[in-house]
Amino acid sequence: ILSDSETVRWLNHLLVKVWPICMEQIASQKILLPIVPWFLEKYKPWTA
Repeated sequence: ILSDSETVRWLNHLLVKVWPICMEQIASQKILLPIVPWFLEKYKPWTA
């Protein structure tokens, strides 16, 4: 189990890797926008 700081660091690393790809997807297809609120609601890493 990751500590809060480890989780934040891991999420930041993941975002750096995935964000450009996500932005490309949103810009070209706009298919991820409806998923984001669901994802945040489902995982809420900051409350774990």
